[in-house]
This record gives sequence, C-alpha cells and structure tokens, in this order.
Amino acid sequence: MRVHRLTIANDFGIEELQRMSQEAGKFSADILIEYEEEGTSFKIDVKSVLGTMLLALRRGTDILLRTKGKDEEEAIHWLSETFENRT
Repeated sequence: MRVHRLTIANDFGIEELQRMSQEAGKFSADILIEYEEEGTSFKIDVKSVLGTMLLALRRGTDILLRTKGKDEEEAIHWLSETFENRT
C-alpha cells in the first residue's frame, strides 16, 4: 500500500473529476482519496464516477491518497501529479 498526503493546489470541477475517474480506471490498483470537510470524514473510490462527483476538492483542501495493488506506485504517482501540478 502507498500513502501520500498533499494539499490541493487548484479547484476541481465536475468534468475534471469525471475525467480523473475515467483515467483511474486504467490502473488495476485500488485508489482512494480521504479528506475531511466541516468535521465530516470522506473516503472516496477514485474509480467511481459517482463517488468522484461527491468530492469537494477546492484549493487548500488537505487529502490523503491511498493506493493498493499491482500498479500502486504508478497510480499514486499519477494521482499526485494530477493534484499537485494542475494549473
């Protein structure tokens, strides 16, 4: 299992989150995002289009990425790049 904590650099819209979910489907690893908002904890499967639509990923949100599986290293690297380098 790989774990990476980061802070969202920019807001993400619904269409961007849907594309991210589709891209995540290319990995065999399980990919989860965990975060808290207003005292409520969320754990979202990134491969779930409906799940990603629930994400409130705004600039400054602290998240925890978790990947587990055959290509977990590639998956966490891709997701980290997606969140940290988006402009």
